[in-house]
Amino acid sequence: MNREGYNPSIGVESSDGYSEGWYESMFASLDNITAKWRPATEEETADFARLYRPAPQNWN
Repeated sequence: MNREGYNPSIGVESSDGYSEGWYESMFASLDNITAKWRPATEEETADFARLYRPAPQNWN
């Protein structure tokens, strides 16, 4: 999460390598975007840690 700077944003990556980002705008702050989010349970965190494998990075 980057709440400072020119383009405040939140980036997430799921256990299957899918990534998505949200950006603060004049219509919605990061607090508004995340208002209905909740922390992961211990079980969800353990499942993520067990299944997560970083996606390959292609910088070419």
